[in-house]
Amino acid sequence: MGLRDFHPAVLATALATFVSFLGIGVVDPILPSIAREMGASHFMVMFLFTSYLLVMGLANLVAGALATRFGSKNTMPLGIATVAVFAGACAFVSTIESLSILRGVWGLGNALFTTTALAIIVGVAGGCSEGAITLYEAALGFGIACGPLLGGLLGAQSWRLPFAGTSILMIITFGFVIATVSEPDTERQQGIRDVVGTFRHTGVFTNAVIGMLYTFGFFTLLAYTPLIIGLGTVQIGLVFFAWGLFEIVGSAILSPRLNQRFGMPEATSGALVVGVGLVVLLGRLSEFRFSTPDPATNH
Repeated sequence: MGLRDFHPAVLATALATFVSFLGIGVVDPILPSIAREMGASHFMVMFLFTSYLLVMGLANLVAGALATRFGSKNTMPLGIATVAVFAGACAFVSTIESLSILRGVWGLGNALFTTTALAIIVGVAGGCSEGAITLYEAALGFGIACGPLLGGLLGAQSWRLPFAGTSILMIITFGFVIATVSEPDTERQQGIRDVVGTFRHTGVFTNAVIGMLYTFGFFTLLAYTPLIIGLGTVQIGLVFFAWGLFEIVGSAILSPRLNQRFGMPEATSGALVVGVGLVVLLGRLSEFRFSTPDPATNH
C-alpha cells in the first residue's frame, strides 16, 4: 500500500504524529549547551524532561475524556496549537525555570494530541485501518529518532533553533490538519472515573506498571547521558538518532516476528532481560572509560 492510497486526513495526522514525537527528543543534544549558557545544574536541566513528561502523563488521564466530550477534531488541533505556541516560546526565554514551565505546557499539548491521533487515523481510514495504524507507528518511531538529529543539527548553531524549528513544523502541520481532518466515529462519552477504572483489570494494571518502569529507565538514560558523554551537539544527535532507528527496527520488524514465534509474554520477558544486560554492559564500559586516566596527563 502506497501513501497515495491513504485518506489525506490519515497522512496529515501521521505528519502531526511525526512532528509531535520529534519534540520529545529535540531537546536532548542541546542539554549541555543550555546548562552552560544558563549556568544551570544537571538537576535543574533534568526538569526540561521531567516537567514535560510529568504534565503529559497526568494530562493523558483527562485528555481522552475531553476528546469524547468535545470531539477529536477539536481536541487534536488544540493540542497541536499548544505545542506550536509553547515550543516557539521556549526559543525566547533566558532562565531554566521559565524553560521548564514552558516545556510542561508543551507536554499538555502533546497529551491532547496523542490521545486523539490514533482514533482519528482509525476512524477515517475505512478499510485501510491496519495500514493506517502501521503508518502511525512508523511516524511515531521516526519522530523519536529524528528529534535528536534535528536538535543536534540546529543546536550546533544555537540551542534556541531546535525549539523554533519544532514550532514552525507544528504550525505547518496545524494547517494540514485543519484542512483535511473530519470528526471520526467516536466512542461514548467517558470520564476520568472510566479511565481510572480500567486499572482494576489485572492485565491493564500490570502492563501499566511495566510501561512506567521501562519509560523511567529509558528517559533516565536519554536525559542524563548527554550531560556526561563528552560529545558535541551534532555527535549527540547522531548517537540518539541511531538509537531511534534501532528502536524502529525492533518494534516494526523484530517484535512481530518474535511474538509470532515465541509468544508475546515470552518475547517481552526476553526483551527486558536483554535490555537489562545491555544497560549493565554500557554501565561497565562507561565506568572503564571515565576511570581510565588520560595518557596526555601523564606527561
